[in-house]
Amino acid sequence: MQGRLHWYPQCVPVQHSNRKKGEDIFLFHYLKNQKGIAAIMGVIAVIIILGTIAMSFFAETQQEHAGSALTYTSANAFMITESGIRYTESCMQTNDITNCNFLTATHTSDWSTLTAETFDRDFGGGNFSITFQGVTTGTTDADNVRVNSVGTFRGAIREIGKNVTRAVGTVTCNLSTDGVSSCTTFSPHGGATTPPETEDGFCPSTPLVDAVSLDGTPCVGGIPTAEYPNYDPGTHLTGSNLNYFKFCSMTISETVNAADGDVIYVKNDLTIENSDLLITNGTVSINVGGDVLLKNSSEIQVNGDFTLHTDGNLTLNNGAKFNETLGDPAKALALVGSDATLNATNADFYGGLIANGTVTIKNSSTLSGAVIANSVIMNNKSTVVFDDDAGIDTSGYLECTEGLGTASPPDWGEG
Repeated sequence: MQGRLHWYPQCVPVQHSNRKKGEDIFLFHYLKNQKGIAAIMGVIAVIIILGTIAMSFFAETQQEHAGSALTYTSANAFMITESGIRYTESCMQTNDITNCNFLTATHTSDWSTLTAETFDRDFGGGNFSITFQGVTTGTTDADNVRVNSVGTFRGAIREIGKNVTRAVGTVTCNLSTDGVSSCTTFSPHGGATTPPETEDGFCPSTPLVDAVSLDGTPCVGGIPTAEYPNYDPGTHLTGSNLNYFKFCSMTISETVNAADGDVIYVKNDLTIENSDLLITNGTVSINVGGDVLLKNSSEIQVNGDFTLHTDGNLTLNNGAKFNETLGDPAKALALVGSDATLNATNADFYGGLIANGTVTIKNSSTLSGAVIANSVIMNNKSTVVFDDDAGIDTSGYLECTEGLGTASPPDWGEG
């Protein structure tokens, strides 16, 4: 029987070429090497992070040590400064011309010539330096003088000023005894917070706030002159520093710096607006013949001591601030010939406030210091926080006692 022809497909094994196999081996080793590199990089990253943390901790520790050292030297400088005040006042009150060589026989009855005297003493590992000036800027007084002490200790510097009077206890400014003093009955409303130290029936025979006296020849009828131009930042500022000090009217819409010793005169109105700043550095006073308005979170920022004297009204609106940044009531005083109003949420005033008219504090506004006025109105959750040093370090403080007898400034403060 003839056999049939059968076809069986031939199974041909598929084999990889030598080149393909080499690529696989290379890829295997490459990936293995990459994993090793990644692990090494991870270790390096951890080392860097730990090193950064360690350096940050070290820097913070060094800062804390430095801060402690600064606190130590500053505290010692303050104590030396205070000692200078106490030493000088003791010499003056006891007329000790034997042991206090800055005093002469003349000074036992007249302190006005002390303004020409200076002296310094080594004390407690540091030094204090003493100068004298009139209590009211530009004047001398036989019975009242301002003593300034500057203390140093290992590079730290502190300064204290105190008004010293020969007639201790004769008359005391009500700013130092009562948070609120008014001639009319004081009756707060609307959840107002008041200090326990208040006095009704405080009615001086003459108004405590005198009329403003302007220097030179002021403008008339609001028409600016060469001596009293309207304030122009492009002309009257060098950088942010005032370079001229007499104005027919003054509207501040930028940051303005006044330097130590500056006395500013404004015939009509002074306005500070739109979160802008008037910064006073050292002893500065402003005398305004019209109204003073601070609005829209603007601020008079005090670095030193500051007296504002206006014939018109003083108004703080819309979160305006008076001496809030420093926040020391001893350093600021407002003398207002008419009415004063703190009239908006977070309108804050730090200092002494004396007004011949009515003081109104409302809408959650806060006065930290003390107020004297013909009448005082408080409502809508307003607050007065009493500070018996209110206005004490300012050049206008003696106005508080005019017509009441010989001035007796109470305590002293740093500045």
